[in-house]
Amino acid sequence: MHIAAFTPTGSVVLDGETVTATGVPYTELHVPPLVGDNVHKLTAPVLVCLWSEAGNDPNPCIYVQVHDPDSVKRGTAELIWIWDDVEGRTAKWRVFGLMLPFLVFGGGVYKFGVYSHPDDEEALAWYPFEIILDAEPPH
Repeated sequence: MHIAAFTPTGSVVLDGETVTATGVPYTELHVPPLVGDNVHKLTAPVLVCLWSEAGNDPNPCIYVQVHDPDSVKRGTAELIWIWDDVEGRTAKWRVFGLMLPFLVFGGGVYKFGVYSHPDDEEALAWYPFEIILDAEPPH
């Protein structure tokens, strides 16, 4: 299996087997400062586009995870699907418009990654995403 695209977005909309993504790449998020023991519960739109040669990866499983600046796991999504070959094609494609929930306990650069196993330390692909605690709180 190969990762053709893995990126944060402003939004992801699936239309059949294709996707429309806006705000690519979405590189940072400004949120209000945390007060006391509060935590931000956020959801990130993530585009994941995969392909494989026909005859391979019939039942794949991958994990999309978020780690905070201290490498603590703050969000995980397990993606499992049956991936049949397409008759007459040498490759098959799969696109996910994932809404990934994660927790923010402080600012800094968070690491979003695709992993083969939930306990892997090395990502197959990853990107940095900065959380900045400087936005005005909602009234």
